[in-house]
Amino acid sequence: MPPHSRKGPALHMKDKDDYSTNSTTPPSPNPNDRPLSSFNQGVKTEGKASATMLRSSTSASSLRRSSSGAVSYSPCYSLFPRSAAKRIPFLLGVIVVCWNVTSSRLILSNLEEQHLRLRNPGELHPQETYTRKQKMTQSKMTDFRGPMGPKYNVLVTGGAGFIGMFTCLELKRLGMTPIGYDNLNPYYSTDLKELRIQELERNGIDFVRGDVCDPDMLKATIQEYNITRVVHLAAQAGVRYSLKHPMEYTRNNVDCFVYLLETLVELGLTKKPLVFASSSSVYGNNVKIPFRESDRLEDPASLYAATKRSDELIAQTYFNLHQLKSVGLRFFTVYGPFGRPDMAPWLFADKITNNATIRVFNHGKSQRDFTFVLDIVQGVINSLFIEVDQPELINLGNGRPVVLADFVQLMESRLGVKANIDSVGMQKGDVPLTYADISKARRMLAYSPNTKLEDGITQFIAWFRETNASQYRMTES
Repeated sequence: MPPHSRKGPALHMKDKDDYSTNSTTPPSPNPNDRPLSSFNQGVKTEGKASATMLRSSTSASSLRRSSSGAVSYSPCYSLFPRSAAKRIPFLLGVIVVCWNVTSSRLILSNLEEQHLRLRNPGELHPQETYTRKQKMTQSKMTDFRGPMGPKYNVLVTGGAGFIGMFTCLELKRLGMTPIGYDNLNPYYSTDLKELRIQELERNGIDFVRGDVCDPDMLKATIQEYNITRVVHLAAQAGVRYSLKHPMEYTRNNVDCFVYLLETLVELGLTKKPLVFASSSSVYGNNVKIPFRESDRLEDPASLYAATKRSDELIAQTYFNLHQLKSVGLRFFTVYGPFGRPDMAPWLFADKITNNATIRVFNHGKSQRDFTFVLDIVQGVINSLFIEVDQPELINLGNGRPVVLADFVQLMESRLGVKANIDSVGMQKGDVPLTYADISKARRMLAYSPNTKLEDGITQFIAWFRETNASQYRMTES
């Protein structure tokens, strides 16, 4: 075995259970709380105002002359210590009082807002109104997916992609008619995409080589195959790639999405919801965990994240304008066989097996909510069976973030090889944590991810070795 060498600070390898949600995730901040800095600012301002008031009282109104001409001090001045040594404790006391008053008012305000929210369901965030609807049960979803369930002709854009291929295969297994649609973008190996297309054709699935940004081709395909539902998975993927190729993201992720929506409106395909892929990246630098669909999203960490969030807003706009319903699925760190060669599992497997050095960002302290591809596909297809009365956004993750250092150890264990590790700082555009709250997916989609990370990685590595997947490695990082 090659030596286990490291450059830079050593990785801290945590025990197996160290990354449980009870031990590693800090408590979620109340979104209604003011930042601590604003408390400090308010306290300092109030304290300064109090001291100034006392001083002005001393210099102006506290000196009074009696009818006899004698000077006397008013009670106001008697409150302020005459000794300089006692003034600092006195002012600190004033600050503490102001702090307590301010904090108490904010706590009471927050409690009042929460109480009103519970009493008035109409105040729910639009992405939380699902809680007032009937829960989708596993038995009912099983019926939808069974022989007597609806059978759609489904256009799957990004059909030569990682998730797209598995979505087509599962639709076919359920008795539907999937049509793969992809332009084979050369972002990563087109040979890998051709390998996926072979899997589709081996299972009797038609595939069309076309660009979503080509509205004529898109329209002709929908009409030729009598498409009744659309699952839009085509996109320019990758966070780091967006740092060097920004225009590809605005075109493929925003422009093409608008072309698709315009085509659906023109063809009258607005009765059933469009299912489209968003991303956990939309949560950006969000510090509230776990990530919930109703979180405020105003601080994206990458252009990729911004384009995905734009898609969500555009979908809302087309609902407002054309009543086009949609279900946007926020995917969390998908992995598995046939996976993308820009993702950590693929990169680590390739470099470790070839005795190359792997770069571990944020010194292995980052956490990712790794989700097996078949669990993601379960959520994608279940989205075809629900009725919505507004655009819905739903997290599809595993709900169990894993520390990156622990993930590296798992890869070493499954590969039987020690990694050469270059421990480096945070990569530009990355975020330290992804962590999905999947309660909405469970309730609306009967979503139930059941693949353990250890089992999923075992399947991935078996595929990686069987296909000699190193031949598909990225030529540009």
